[in-house]
Parts: sequence; C-alpha cells; structure tokens
Amino acid sequence: DLADVFATTVTTMRAGLQLRFQVMTKLEDFSSPAFAQSKSDILEHLQRLIPSTVLEQTTFRWLPLLPRYLAGIVGRLENLAGHVPRDVGLLKQLQPLHQRLDALQKNELTNAQALEELRFMLEELRLKTFTEPLSRQRTQGSGPDPRQWRVSSKRVVERLLIAEREVGLA
Repeated sequence: DLADVFATTVTTMRAGLQLRFQVMTKLEDFSSPAFAQSKSDILEHLQRLIPSTVLEQTTFRWLPLLPRYLAGIVGRLENLAGHVPRDVGLLKQLQPLHQRLDALQKNELTNAQALEELRFMLEELRLKTFTEPLSRQRTQGSGPDPRQWRVSSKRVVERLLIAEREVGLA
C-alpha cells in the first residue's frame, strides 16, 4: 500500500536525520588533530549513508537499515575519546574493502542488486567492527535482517571477489 510505504519512508528518514544531526553535533567535540582521521572517515561515511539523493539511490528494501548504521556511528563517537589508535587501526582494516566496493560501483557491468546487498554487508561489517553490541540487535521495521548474513571480514572479501570476477576486475 502506498500510504504504508510513505509512512515508513517518513519515519525512517526522520529517525535517520535525527541521528545524523546527533552525529554532527558530537563531531564538534572532536576538534583536536588527533581525531582528524576518524572524523574524516565519519563524515565520508555519513555522506555515503545519507547523501542529498538518499531516496533516489537507496531502494525501499534497504531504507529501514539506515538508522541502524547511523546509530552505529553515534556509538563509535561515544567510544572514540581515549581509543583513537584502536579506531584508526580498525579503519585501516576496512579501507581496502571500501576501495574494492568503490571500484565495483564505477564498473558499468556490476549487477545493481548484488552491489547494493554488498554495500549493506559492508555497512554491517562496519557496525560490527566499531560497535559490536549494536550489530547483535534486531532491526526495527521491515527490510532484511542483516544478522542473517553472519557478516565477517572473510565473508565480505569472498563476496567482493565474486562480484569482481563477474565484471572482470579479479
């Protein structure tokens, strides 16, 4: 029903934008150069999750997961003070995976549905990496339950490799 789709979209976007505002407010507390790398990554992550075209580029199926991942950023910020080296180390583990996903996104032969699922698998891995307790919580509303992926670095690497082989990048 169209009314249900609209209501879900509005509710999800309201929650997502409130969390985005919370992230931006918390980021103001991290002005020291020691936080620069983590802060930059968080800003890039926000741009990937909620760009100005979020409703155009995120299918309705995946939209309810956005507040989950934004809450993960809030949790990451809450743990950042005093844990910058750990945060940067975790970030360095994830960067190659994001680079591979970026290369797939630029390839015209990539299956759009598989790419979107891979994108959200990587989001789930980020959530598990930076705020593991949140990754174990059930998602609210409709949409896929990302816990079914039992996400790990190894599984994401395997899925990336499959997608890369399909388009001739590996």
